[in-house]
Amino acid sequence: MNGIGIIFSVLLFICVYFFRKSKTNTIRSGGQLKYIRLEELYDFILLVYSKLEENDFNFVDIFENKYKLDNVTDTESNVNVFKVYEAWMHQLWNDKEYGKAGAAALIGAGAVIAFSLLEDIDDLLRKFKEYKRDQKATKNLVNNVFADEKHKTLRFAPPRVKGRMLYQIIEHKFWDGADILDGDLYKNCEQAAIIIIKTVNHGREWQEIIEHLAIKDPDGKEYRVYDETAKKDDPGNFLRPQDGSQFLRKLLNDIEDWNTVCGHVNKLPHLGEAWKLKPKNEKPYVPYRPY
Repeated sequence: MNGIGIIFSVLLFICVYFFRKSKTNTIRSGGQLKYIRLEELYDFILLVYSKLEENDFNFVDIFENKYKLDNVTDTESNVNVFKVYEAWMHQLWNDKEYGKAGAAALIGAGAVIAFSLLEDIDDLLRKFKEYKRDQKATKNLVNNVFADEKHKTLRFAPPRVKGRMLYQIIEHKFWDGADILDGDLYKNCEQAAIIIIKTVNHGREWQEIIEHLAIKDPDGKEYRVYDETAKKDDPGNFLRPQDGSQFLRKLLNDIEDWNTVCGHVNKLPHLGEAWKLKPKNEKPYVPYRPY
């Protein structure tokens, strides 16, 4: 880890781990001079994303882990900093009060709500590592996606968080009564999923999303979230993108929706062929021939 990476990890660690130590509007660690002010939270999240992008979305190169390279010696923070950040961001987008405060703001009340979610970091990590279905949380997520004006906050969510968001939406297929009038049962879910995918700006970002979306059960019949508990059945980096794209099509099965997503993803810079999506073709016209 380079010097900038160490400083950045310490900053992130201070932000997500020591906020309970402070009763003011700054986050700091003991005598450290580094701190994050609530009104700077949006800029901080933007900074995290920009550092990921600079490092080809390889968070291992820039964030401190629980142990040093020998996998025995504790690091200064003694925590996987980026996993805490991912769990925090995921919980933020599932929080009803965050949406009420204005998901795009991350200032004022929105920032206070964001930091309040860090009161139990162990619980945050558990929820992200061991996913459990929660219909209310998914409804909040969909509403928060719509509330994020111009998606200026959503676009900076880490790739694996976006992947977990997509899994939730596809699995739950949230809908309300208004959709019935449109003749499209899952319209809200479809729109939210497309919005999330359109915030992806980089091929490596998409690779991380599709590789951490879903895998098939060992019997090959059903899909499951790719979390810590699923790693024992990991089919490998080659098959995971295929499982993920097939799972994505369970929701975005309309030709127009799917091809919209393909059109965005397949034009991403630095995207390898293995992670591109295959567009759907219109069914050929077959004239009616009465017998």
